[in-house]
Amino acid sequence: MMGYIGELCIFRYLFVLLSISSAYCAVTVIPEFGGVLSPNTKSVVLNFGSSFNPIDPPVDDDTVSAIAFEPLIDVCGKIERKERLHLVCAAVSDRTGMAVMHRYNRGGMSSSLREVSFQAHWNNDVSRGDGAKEVVPTLSCTDVLNAIPQDITIWYLKTDMQGHDLQSLKSAGEEIRRIHYIKTEVMFKNLKSFEGADNDFCRHWVPYMTYLGYDLIAYIRGGAMVATESNRAGYLDDVCNEDSKHPEGNWMAEGDAFWVLRGTTLPPPTYVGFEDWPSRDEYFKRSKHSDDYVL
Repeated sequence: MMGYIGELCIFRYLFVLLSISSAYCAVTVIPEFGGVLSPNTKSVVLNFGSSFNPIDPPVDDDTVSAIAFEPLIDVCGKIERKERLHLVCAAVSDRTGMAVMHRYNRGGMSSSLREVSFQAHWNNDVSRGDGAKEVVPTLSCTDVLNAIPQDITIWYLKTDMQGHDLQSLKSAGEEIRRIHYIKTEVMFKNLKSFEGADNDFCRHWVPYMTYLGYDLIAYIRGGAMVATESNRAGYLDDVCNEDSKHPEGNWMAEGDAFWVLRGTTLPPPTYVGFEDWPSRDEYFKRSKHSDDYVL
């Protein structure tokens, strides 16, 4: 059964703050997920900032469950219920408590714990609610990871947190190393879409994830996928050196980066029906620089 907003209240809590209205309960918690996951669960995939489309667990493998986090109550209420998909209606952040969520874009799909840094079509349409503020519950990344029993493997994490990605993950320190595969939303060219966001691919993500022991295998930039796992020597250095020439500014230059825990023996999360993690064929097919690689 899906862990839905009402069912969320059956978690065994270390700390609970409930605000109940009609059929929903907004919760600020430190949950223990072990009491909710199916007895067969041996690994989980996580989705921080799922919007309407959270990660699905494999249809043909009941040992894998998914846990998705989406802070907007109206969005949570519209997410389709599925087996072994557990939905937590809260934002993942660097602390547990309450925070202001700034609503942007159609259906709130670009909402963030940060305010936008510039005006554009996706964030300045007052008629659909852009700029509205909602108080939402937050869970620290540390509390989320600690709530997953140590005997359950964290196979994969996807973040889509509109500028708050790195701050949230850094708050968990070495605990992040429990996660074998990570896809993060990043920014390029010293640009930022949200105020105060330190989410730059070259300046922030690459050095920090390298320090934690992760290898970058691919990234998506400008709609094109670039493989880095077996690229020509120095390619990434060239990219970051070029980016460093751009002055810091406010604009949209988003992409995604794919990280693998060095030494992991787990296979990539490429099960049927799950297209978030690229296959090696996709690296070659989509890369602008595929001639540079032996894949």
